[in-house]
Amino acid sequence: MISNMQSIAAPRVPSQRGRLGRLLLVLATLPFLEMVCRFAEPLYYHPRSADEIRFTDPPAFPKDGRREFRVFLYGGSTVEGANYGPTSFAAQLKYWLNARHPDSGAALYNFAVSSKASPFIARRVEETAGYHPDLAIVLCGHNEFMNRFDKDRFYFVRSGLNRSALVRAVELAWVRAYLASRQRSAGPDVRAVTAEQRAERAELFAANIRAIAAALRARGVPLLLCTAPSNVRDWPPRAPDALPPPLAAAQELLRRGQPRAARQRLEPLLRQAPQDAAAHFLCGRALLREGRLAQARPHLLLARDLDPAPGRASSALNEVVRQSTGPGVFVVDLERDFAEAAPDGLPGYDLIADYVHPSAQGSALIAARLVRAIEDHGLLSAAPSGPACDLASYLAWLDRNEKDSRLLYLIGNAHGSMRLVLTAWWDAADREMAPQRYLDAAVMQFPSRWEAWVNQATLSLISGQTVRGAQELLRASRLKGSPLQAGDQRTAPLLQLGLKTACPGLPESSCLSRLLALRDRAR
Repeated sequence: MISNMQSIAAPRVPSQRGRLGRLLLVLATLPFLEMVCRFAEPLYYHPRSADEIRFTDPPAFPKDGRREFRVFLYGGSTVEGANYGPTSFAAQLKYWLNARHPDSGAALYNFAVSSKASPFIARRVEETAGYHPDLAIVLCGHNEFMNRFDKDRFYFVRSGLNRSALVRAVELAWVRAYLASRQRSAGPDVRAVTAEQRAERAELFAANIRAIAAALRARGVPLLLCTAPSNVRDWPPRAPDALPPPLAAAQELLRRGQPRAARQRLEPLLRQAPQDAAAHFLCGRALLREGRLAQARPHLLLARDLDPAPGRASSALNEVVRQSTGPGVFVVDLERDFAEAAPDGLPGYDLIADYVHPSAQGSALIAARLVRAIEDHGLLSAAPSGPACDLASYLAWLDRNEKDSRLLYLIGNAHGSMRLVLTAWWDAADREMAPQRYLDAAVMQFPSRWEAWVNQATLSLISGQTVRGAQELLRASRLKGSPLQAGDQRTAPLLQLGLKTACPGLPESSCLSRLLALRDRAR
């Protein structure tokens, strides 16, 4: 027995020298991997701004000595130009400043980065304010609960690591895998928050707004500080897919066209649970259908402000902005302007394409309001001599100067509002209303463009209309004249999701082939 036990070899434990050798081998390969990533990076990495972590290079200012009215823009995706850049408020603002003040040389420099919150924006202002802007415009508040890395202790670590192409490649792979894992979520990527966290973020937001104002004031730069409008009427708060029975019963009554009965179900629930955002939203929608607009407004505002996963600037954050007036700081109350422009005083899909990103009409309103503020406060020395701000005139100019602008605008806004279709708890007809409106216009105005039909097919598939979606895919394929690509993130970024909905468990390419073959056989 003893001899047999002695014959069993003991497991080998790597020696310290062996572990060190392996570590050195790994470290020796890092420079090689870095070189490979730097060489290959243009093939896969396309950042939307020069440096999304830290501003490192000065803007391309004119070098011929000519004077310009230099406007710096700061914020998140609304300022950056989400959905379709040429119809963003920044693009329209640049056009109208130069149209109304042709001798001003108005030039806009956009330092906005999608999904960034006020800590990042305050740092970006500090880093760029020394480039002598004549005016700064800040619009923020929607992203305060989105980023976990916007805390100061992570900033320099991330900005240093992000200089490595290898780190950027790993980060990009992680982001793509993460986004693929949450394809079915709608709206912003935020976690449920507590009342204490809301209060803490409001204090942090106020501190960052003060820091922004102080940095610009120290350099003598006037600041237009904007409240952040959002979709109050049509975008629901986050809620479980399976609503609690009282809420589900009230929603069913709304579907049947019985808003009064739905409201009567909800009112006792709200007395017991006044913090229930979904209940407030359903109650507000019921009151809207009853025609009681004044009573509906506070419920819909509370639905936004109590959203357990807040991705829209709350009343508290916008009030921080309103209270931030001071020397050189001029508040532009866009939230109030949107409420006044909305037909029922509640901004919805008419002005906002999804939950926060403005439509072309909403962007035109922001641009016009900013032009008026610049002129009213005398921030441009010359009096206006050009035409009044008008969306139709701008779109006509855009059609002449930007290829396919109208089609790309319709598709871009459909992509934004299509995210609501993924919200399983809200009524399907209301969910599909906004993207369907944009896509109906796209296929009506551009019936021979495959881009319109592939996105129409995407919405049909996501909505469960598989046969209709297959027919639209076949039409898109024939108009394109070449095979459709399931992973076409630029033209049809949600097509993969539509294919997963139509063919659960099948690879997207196989599902696409099956749907196209289905329609071919049907014909």
